[in-house]
Amino acid sequence: MHRTNHVPRNTFWMQILSWGLGALMTVGSAMAQERVQPPAPSDAGTRPSTIIVPIGGTRPLQMKPPQPITQAENLNERVLEVRTVQNTPETVLLLGKDAGTSRLTLTGLDRSTQTFEVIVQLDVDYLRSRHGQSCRGYFGHLGDGQRGLGRQRRRCSRRGQ
Repeated sequence: MHRTNHVPRNTFWMQILSWGLGALMTVGSAMAQERVQPPAPSDAGTRPSTIIVPIGGTRPLQMKPPQPITQAENLNERVLEVRTVQNTPETVLLLGKDAGTSRLTLTGLDRSTQTFEVIVQLDVDYLRSRHGQSCRGYFGHLGDGQRGLGRQRRRCSRRGQ
């Protein structure tokens, strides 16, 4: 009978042995390399505090700990306006002008800086309260005997009022 396996058995075991030795050499050289210390954490990597300001609304802002603010840098003047408060150098007023975001950096008297992410958006609670007042104000002066009043009142009540 003729041999059916054309690969000699010695070649198979030699390949297994060479793969194993190659893996050991790779792991050994990786372990022998000098370990690099990770960089120390810095303030540049910290995430800024988030403040929400309604469109057309104002929010006072102070540094922590409170100290006089010497400079305020606003990156998006279209969205946010920053004003100083008279006789209170520790406080600035944030005025929401248009929907969007801005980054605000405050510099204190001791040259420390604090960065804030300011989000200017619609004040949903204010809109809900105004919607309820407008429904009651518009339909409140009509008497119950007038035509079409029931349908208008039902529309207003479906919206949550």
